[in-house]
Order: sequence, then C-alpha cells, then structure tokens
Amino acid sequence: MEELAEIRNRIDEIDRRIAQLFEMRMSECKKVGIVKKRIDAQILDAHREEEVLESRERFIHDKKITVYWIEVVKCLMKVSKEYQWNLREDCPSPKK
Repeated sequence: MEELAEIRNRIDEIDRRIAQLFEMRMSECKKVGIVKKRIDAQILDAHREEEVLESRERFIHDKKITVYWIEVVKCLMKVSKEYQWNLREDCPSPKK
C-alpha cells in the first residue's frame, strides 16, 4: 500500500504544475482585460461565462467529480474578472 507521504508528494508536484498553468492563464486574462479596457467593454460577459461552463464540463471524464471541477472553473472566472477589474485605473479597491 502506498504511503501517505508518497501520495502527498505527488499532490505537491501536481500543485506546482497547476500554479504554472495558473500563471499562464492569468497572463492571458490580463491581455483580455487590456483589450476590454481599450474597447471599453464590460468585464462581465455572462453569455461567455455560460459558454465556458458548458464547454469545460466536457473536459472531465470522471462524472463523479464534474461538480467540483465546475466550482474550480467558476472560481477561476471570478479571480480572472477581479484581476481584469484591477487593471483599470478607476478600480475602487485593488487587491494586494
């Protein structure tokens, strides 16, 4: 049987990889935010968010965890919107 420490070490490595992908995602979100600012577009695009949720659900093969994956995607979108909002000069309270 696997030792708990071995499993946790693999989780640590997965988290490192997720962090790298998160940085890449946020870099792209920054670009989206800059374009939205330039064209004076709203940060929230509810139609796009619905499309994203529907498409991302298909990324998961184990249907028992789909609901958790959708929560992760919702969290990513929330963080992305906050980041885009904070790129604007008129942001009332940027996150530190």
